[in-house]
Amino acid sequence: MKLDIQLFAGGTISLGTSGALQGQIIWSSVSNGSSANSSTVTCTLQIARTNAYTTTGTFPYELTVGGSTISGSWYGSITNSWMTIAQNVVTIPHNSDGTGSAYVYGYAHGASGTTLANNSVSGSTYVTLDTIPRYATITNAPNFNDEGNPTVTYTNPAGNAVSTLQMCIASTDGYFVYVPYRDVSKTGSSYTFELTNQERDALRNATPNSNNMQIEFALKTVLGGETYYSVSYKTFSIINGNPVFNDFEFEDINSTTLALTGDSSINVAGYSNIQATISTINKAEAVKGATMSKYRFAIGDVSTDITYSDNQEVSGTINNATSGTYNVYAIDSRNNSTLVTKNSSSNIAYEKIYIDAQNTSVNRNDGGTGTACILTLYGKLWNNSFGAVTNSIKSATYQLKKTSDSTYVTGTSTITPTVSSDGTFTATVSLASNNADYSWDLGSSYNVRLTLADELSSSTIDLVLLSAIPNISLADNGVGIMCDYDETIGGDLQIGGKKYVSAVEVTDITSLITKTSNVGNIYIMSAYKKGNRCYLDVTCDTNSTGAIFNLDYSLTAKKRSFETVYNYNANASSSAQVSIDANTNTINLIKYGTLLAYSAIHIEWEV
Repeated sequence: MKLDIQLFAGGTISLGTSGALQGQIIWSSVSNGSSANSSTVTCTLQIARTNAYTTTGTFPYELTVGGSTISGSWYGSITNSWMTIAQNVVTIPHNSDGTGSAYVYGYAHGASGTTLANNSVSGSTYVTLDTIPRYATITNAPNFNDEGNPTVTYTNPAGNAVSTLQMCIASTDGYFVYVPYRDVSKTGSSYTFELTNQERDALRNATPNSNNMQIEFALKTVLGGETYYSVSYKTFSIINGNPVFNDFEFEDINSTTLALTGDSSINVAGYSNIQATISTINKAEAVKGATMSKYRFAIGDVSTDITYSDNQEVSGTINNATSGTYNVYAIDSRNNSTLVTKNSSSNIAYEKIYIDAQNTSVNRNDGGTGTACILTLYGKLWNNSFGAVTNSIKSATYQLKKTSDSTYVTGTSTITPTVSSDGTFTATVSLASNNADYSWDLGSSYNVRLTLADELSSSTIDLVLLSAIPNISLADNGVGIMCDYDETIGGDLQIGGKKYVSAVEVTDITSLITKTSNVGNIYIMSAYKKGNRCYLDVTCDTNSTGAIFNLDYSLTAKKRSFETVYNYNANASSSAQVSIDANTNTINLIKYGTLLAYSAIHIEWEV
């Protein structure tokens, strides 16, 4: 049995006041149901005095509802309480969409022969009636997935009065209908879509790039030749839409590690370059209306994307693979993915060779004062087999340079470390320098760069060899102060470094004075500069004459010539004079008579 819901609307319409007369219309409406599409409107005309006096007589009136008018006279008494003098009940048809309104007019006149005889009230208006449900509406609709059958609930107040009642699933703009209209019960309250495979595919194909899509359920009502729609917007989802993907191939393509392992399925952690390959036989297939997008090859935290191909083999490479676990994801246009994981046949945890900087050093012999360089070496080697090759130290080399130089030279000494079973290695080696006698200059410090390499990696460390100038060097023929005594120079005292007398710097200038071809057995005993004055002591023999020394231009004399200050060991019949030629920067010896062998001459000049 169909239950029509009755709707009620109503209110009061004031007719205003005239003298002591006032009036109003009380109206109400009741729906006659969806099928009738009309309402019964009842209007009641009432009058009263504005004060407590009583008026008795005949009161003319008129009352119109819609197109129905009643008029007449009412006899009675009125006071300040409302008195009904007329009532009009009219059926008002609604518009096709269920909306409706009614015109209401009322008029009342005071009774003749009374104090209200000259008073009248009136008024009119359109009243809005309750809308009568004319078409079916959706009361609830679910979100649903591509494998489900959604159930929609609805209400159809017109019942069998509707000529058509249908439901479909469409795009939100209604342009595309994915699931065509099908009839639903006119007297029912729910409908379940039993979707066909074709309808499911239509929904899936409409969302190739996302797992979710907004759709609308549309309920269509045809009533009285008019068509009405009720819609509900919901979310359609794809489930179980991952691509079909089962296998791929991999191999180490690093020729260096491959030569060590002898097996492309082995991974040397941190060194192997692993290539993943997807053949056309193993290619991924998208499902449920998606398309394949790409593959993603991942090892640990490193990944690379591989372009998908439907008809060609594709591959991607990750260099220096840190793990033997290889992941390939097949990814479709909806970003759904399927993972295939494979493992290397062996993952070799190789460790890079290293030199222990804390315990490796270069030092001079003789407690740090000698000319030999002693290398003390400590380090660690991965002492295992790669498979085809057992790891070992392949080379141990060094380079050297004075710290004041910019370029290294390669050392020539052989370094052969001793390796223990746990991989630690040591060596103590005397290293040769690049000097002809392989010694390391005492007055110089050196940079020594040491490099060791095994089958797969190398380690380099920079070391410093300090200089070794002794404070006092005692030799058979003399003493060196702040230098190593040089037997080839001779003399009782040799002084190195900077020299100061009474806070004036004394500088050795021996290297700035060179002998000429005019000398015989002539020797520089000492040559130094104190302030701006130069001092030179030499010994010469009978063959020394003319220009005996060339001077560096930094020693150019201010005066053209200087006398010999001292002339030792000359015989009584001989003497010598020394002059400095500022043009040629030479020291000239002029003899008078014959000098004894090894005559000592002291020369001084200012610069």
